[in-house]
Amino acid sequence: MAASVQCSNTKLVVWGLVLVILSILSMLVGVVKGAHWPMVVCASVSVLLFLLLFVVVFTKTAAQARPDTADAMEMQKEQHCVWAACKFGELEACTRPVFSLLLVKNDPGPSDSSDLDNIVTWTTLTTVGHRLTGAISCQRACACCLEDYHMDSDVALLPCGHIYHQECIARWCVASGKAASCPTCRTSFDQVSETIMAI
Repeated sequence: MAASVQCSNTKLVVWGLVLVILSILSMLVGVVKGAHWPMVVCASVSVLLFLLLFVVVFTKTAAQARPDTADAMEMQKEQHCVWAACKFGELEACTRPVFSLLLVKNDPGPSDSSDLDNIVTWTTLTTVGHRLTGAISCQRACACCLEDYHMDSDVALLPCGHIYHQECIARWCVASGKAASCPTCRTSFDQVSETIMAI
């Protein structure tokens, strides 16, 4: 978005410079020919167009600098997700993970705090008969926070086989603004409709 604003502003500045050059050329023609009224008309039209251009640049820049309310409200309040919760050290022994339907909630902190201060909680609603669609990932670090897993780290195993810290994937769910999908492969793991129908 910033690049498009800069490109748009660059075009407007170029047009402004063209108008200034045209006004200087028209004044030079008027001086050389000895005609003063065309010089006054051309100069005044050029100045008016330059002022109009300035107003357009100012309003476009001000409108795009203002935060959009849709972007400000991007974090959802809650999201339904499916994952299997376990310890990282237990993953290798896990042949049939038990997937659960969870309700992930975003509890905003004080109004003067940043988005990072929001508290994300998740509650297990029920277990579901989901199957693992891929092999369990052998990654040693969380792709969301880039921290290494410890043997006693609480991880969330997604149906696609990728693993993340539970808190990281819960924050990802409510921050995405759309259906929850794996940060690595973009496979959806919020299959609420089919999960609720199965319950």
